[in-house]
Amino acid sequence: MPAIGVAIFLLLTVLVHFRVLADLDLAVARFVAPFGSDAIDSLGETVAVAVSAEFSLFYAAIAGFLLWRRGAGRWSLIAFAFMLVEPIELIWK
Repeated sequence: MPAIGVAIFLLLTVLVHFRVLADLDLAVARFVAPFGSDAIDSLGETVAVAVSAEFSLFYAAIAGFLLWRRGAGRWSLIAFAFMLVEPIELIWK
């Protein structure tokens, strides 16, 4: 099943590379442009940052739990090491 996802990703990558989807992308951008505003853009950026950090934390918790179950002890907390650079990522965004 993961092979299907990889195949779809490769197909989309090739289509983007050869600019096959450029007309569709431009049409969608022109369609949604009137709906945009600075307030909506700010809200979207805030939600994107919050959700990306939340998913990373969720995946780290799963990895930490699995490592702990395998007997890694304190080393199971290494999954949360990315939190040390999270403030830098938030500033750069």
